Amino acid sequence: MSYMPSPPRPSDRVIARVRKRLAARIEETGIPIARLARRAGVSKVTVHRILNDSPTNDFFVGTLANLADALLIDVQELFEPLPDEDDGASGSVKEATLLAIGDEAEPGGDSN
Repeated sequence: MSYMPSPPRPSDRVIARVRKRLAARIEETGIPIARLARRAGVSKVTVHRILNDSPTNDFFVGTLANLADALLIDVQELFEPLPDEDDGASGSVKEATLLAIGDEAEPGGDSN
């Protein structure tokens, strides 16, 4: 049995950024959460957990990519700095890449 280290965790700033951008796009499009979840192939619970500051903070880039596709945006838009963030937030691409490392281990289906 080999030891597999946990993937790096994104910073709280990146998690907050993803939540804000995702919520803004959902509001902008007016898509109901249930419809978005169906289109993305995830449960409504998963969408709510991502949006509502779930204590787990464990969401995979694959899940975010599916949500972005359902919202007709590129997943990278979710990781771009918000207008109210300082220029020091530009490390988001690196953090997003680190977050993606664990994506391949995402279990099939939606257990959240």
